[in-house]
Amino acid sequence: MDGFEARMDGLEARMDRRFNKIDIDLGRLKAAHARNAAIRQAPGIAADMGFQWTRDLGMNDLIHIIAKGDTAGIPANDLRKFRNADLVMEAVDDRGESRYIAVEVSYTADARDTDRAIMFARFLKQFTGCAAHAAIVAIDIDDRIRGITASGEVFWY
Repeated sequence: MDGFEARMDGLEARMDRRFNKIDIDLGRLKAAHARNAAIRQAPGIAADMGFQWTRDLGMNDLIHIIAKGDTAGIPANDLRKFRNADLVMEAVDDRGESRYIAVEVSYTADARDTDRAIMFARFLKQFTGCAAHAAIVAIDIDDRIRGITASGEVFWY
């Protein structure tokens, strides 16, 4: 009986590890799906915010924006996060003025997502001098960020 229990404990431990790995892998797939869907919806996100989408900015664009900006006092890790942002768009308002939209994508958005979007929008304004807006794209949001999306500080698509 002791041998059987030991084998069952080993099996249970292996199953737990396997299910944890599946859970992590599924989370990555959901995140990738959400990001791909957001990129396809970029013009619609801008339109719903009251702007006309111009283009998505790639990493190279963001590297150039960083290079031209005053980065004094900004931790290198924050700049690395910025250049790897989920989605940064250039858009124009109804007067034809350029503006930027920093978008963070998550299946379920939380404070980390809104904080990053706000930080990235702040960087865009600081580095370019143009107006910049923070947005999140998510299927659902954590209840703790409903206030910041309801206030309009961060747009939820």
